[in-house]
Amino acid sequence: MRLVPHAEANPSECMRVNVEGAMALATEARRSGVAKVVAISSDKAVAPTTIYGASKFAMERILLDADRKTDTRFSLVRYANILNSRSSVAPLFLKQRETGVLTITDPNMTRFSITMTEGVDLIMFALDHGWGGEAICPISPSYRVGDMAMAIAPEAEHRIIGARPGEKLHEAMFSMTEAPFVARRDKHYIVTTVRGRWDLAGYCAKVPEAAPLERLFEYNSGDNEKFLSVEAIRDVVDSLFEGV
Repeated sequence: MRLVPHAEANPSECMRVNVEGAMALATEARRSGVAKVVAISSDKAVAPTTIYGASKFAMERILLDADRKTDTRFSLVRYANILNSRSSVAPLFLKQRETGVLTITDPNMTRFSITMTEGVDLIMFALDHGWGGEAICPISPSYRVGDMAMAIAPEAEHRIIGARPGEKLHEAMFSMTEAPFVARRDKHYIVTTVRGRWDLAGYCAKVPEAAPLERLFEYNSGDNEKFLSVEAIRDVVDSLFEGV
């Protein structure tokens, strides 16, 4: 993800935007009487290993605290790199295919699959159904980076370059620490509040389609129940990037 190395190179600016920006947002939303805010977080906020992830973790805590203390309702959405965005490996591999060499960090590295449309749908779900004080995560299939390379350029050289500093082998949407407070609701996981205005039991009592996890687990892309095959990845890429 391009934001991560940029943030590592400019940690003060990263904290200013994501942390001080969250504080300013909370203040102005309260002052202006804004009813609801949906903030976009990241999988990198879960057990952060980079300054970008740490800043998103802090952003979440600031806005969840504001939800408890103000009349504005703050909901969070967490999702991974959008496939059809500049931060995804897919457009990088499509560009590198022209050179005949794909640079791969680790073929066994896994990522969640989410498109721009699905990201927008998640935000709209949070606007329509968010209570405020929760983090909403999509339930998405995973893919292996090596399979993505095979789907896009099977004939090219696949050159292994190793992971970047702080880069995780697998993405996580919620941690084992958060799992006791998570409800599944249709195609979403709802990370409910711990010290907020409501709790997991209250949420599941009022939302018929929501239920606590049957077993506790960390929701990460490496242990996901559903993985996209090479053929399925190719179909997704073909649908997102015309003429590939």
